[in-house]
Amino acid sequence: MGSINKTVRIPKTRVAKGENYCIKPGDILIAMSGATTGKIGVVPSNFDGLILQNQRVGNFKITDSEQIDKGYLKHFVSSPSYQNQIWNSMVGVAQPNISSKQLENFEIALPPLEDQKRIAEILDCAEELRSKRRDAIAQLDALTQAIFLEMFGNPVTNPKGWDITKVGEVADVQGGLQVSSARKKYPREVPYLRVANVYRGYLDLSEIKMIRATDTEISRTLLNIGLWTKRS
Repeated sequence: MGSINKTVRIPKTRVAKGENYCIKPGDILIAMSGATTGKIGVVPSNFDGLILQNQRVGNFKITDSEQIDKGYLKHFVSSPSYQNQIWNSMVGVAQPNISSKQLENFEIALPPLEDQKRIAEILDCAEELRSKRRDAIAQLDALTQAIFLEMFGNPVTNPKGWDITKVGEVADVQGGLQVSSARKKYPREVPYLRVANVYRGYLDLSEIKMIRATDTEISRTLLNIGLWTKRS
């Protein structure tokens, strides 16, 4: 597939923010504020002529198609490498955000153009397979719910008359860690579970981000397979 022969910064493509211009099919948009900061979206083929005015959305505008392939750029800015740059540079806790200037200065690996196209094609196929897998899991989820209702009845109406208790009486509820720029000085970098990884009945671990934390925090929030916290 070839080797990466250099890296460039996004000014080679230009990151536009909050401008009144039409977005076109295939444009690569990035959320720049809120819980979805860093999330990438591609304008579908049936969207045309819409005006981008949202100050919280950026648009990667390709200006040199001889140097970078749009499909490759889409996958790279969605990759853990690029996303970690975003998460390590965000400011704000309740409403994290990133600026277009910061996005412009993050580095992107740049293989030869033909290799970029082959990489994008392979990753597109992988994404299609992941999408089919998600659809299959959704169908299994619906089947699981139907079996549960048949066995135990609707929890809201409780037709079988099961005993009712509070969650706090049978389990401990614990919160996680807050992502902030202050964590840069913390000693250890570890993978962590986000809201975006949690789905009804299963975890999607295809995209895991990193966070810096103390040993005490890691010990307190570490997730273990099959571990239940029991009350004494």
